[in-house]
Amino acid sequence: MSGYLELPNSVELYIDKIKKRCDSLIRSQIWNGIDRNKLNRWLSSFKNPEERYLAAFILDNLTFRSESQTKAMIFQIILRKIPQLLQEEEYFSKYRDKWPETLTKSGTPIRLVPVLRKNDGPYKSGQIVSREYITQVGVNKRIIISPDQIDKSIKDGAKLFIFIDDFLGTGNQFSEFYEENQKIIEVNNITTLYVPLAAHEYGVEKVKSKFPNLRLAASEILSENNGLFFSDNGMLPDNINTCDAAKALYLSISQSLLGTGFSMPLGYEDLSLTYGFNHATPNATLPLLWSDKIENHFLTRC
Repeated sequence: MSGYLELPNSVELYIDKIKKRCDSLIRSQIWNGIDRNKLNRWLSSFKNPEERYLAAFILDNLTFRSESQTKAMIFQIILRKIPQLLQEEEYFSKYRDKWPETLTKSGTPIRLVPVLRKNDGPYKSGQIVSREYITQVGVNKRIIISPDQIDKSIKDGAKLFIFIDDFLGTGNQFSEFYEENQKIIEVNNITTLYVPLAAHEYGVEKVKSKFPNLRLAASEILSENNGLFFSDNGMLPDNINTCDAAKALYLSISQSLLGTGFSMPLGYEDLSLTYGFNHATPNATLPLLWSDKIENHFLTRC
């Protein structure tokens, strides 16, 4: 044993309980998108009781949004969040009684834009989310445009751009994306919304601060409390071990499995999240769950 954590007397019962719960979630299709065999192989990467205890703790804190849950989040964005963001817009009043049917028609001055940077490929999460808007909730594909079509859409009479995404983490990637298009948007006095399915409060504050004219809402908001190695008293739920000790063990395992040169073992900007969708996993989530450097990873990374 490596000696990072003191094992509770009931550790084997806890590990077994978490394994059975995960198995039940997969079998019942609540965790559809997670392969049971891949998950078991991932668990086999943790060799001794101390490591297996940490693995169970990670799974105990995993939030996994299935396809049906993702669909529900999109519906919440369309039915509640967007109307709330637009409630003070005078021009929106003529669409209010026909919302969300307006999004199923092509002749509307509204455009949905997946958050994609210039070098992103066709399988990035922004593209996947745009397909979900089309297939799951019936948004007309003609009003979903790529970022390089923003200029033309403004010239064609577009008045509202809704930037769609699955996850806002630190805000760095979205800021880079928005700055590529900010000048033309502001010069033409275009209303802009950013509606990621989920967002971390760190990124929310950063984006709101940098772009005060951009309106932002998400179906789910995460905070530092969602970081695996954070608690108000600095202790794990077992009240025996500290969060710092668990983090040290995690980093030791990561060094072994990811290699010493891996740049973000705690996820992007060390957010240490355990959050994923069935279609993709944010890079702010712990890489032990999704990195292709780990043969037995079980979450999907786009």
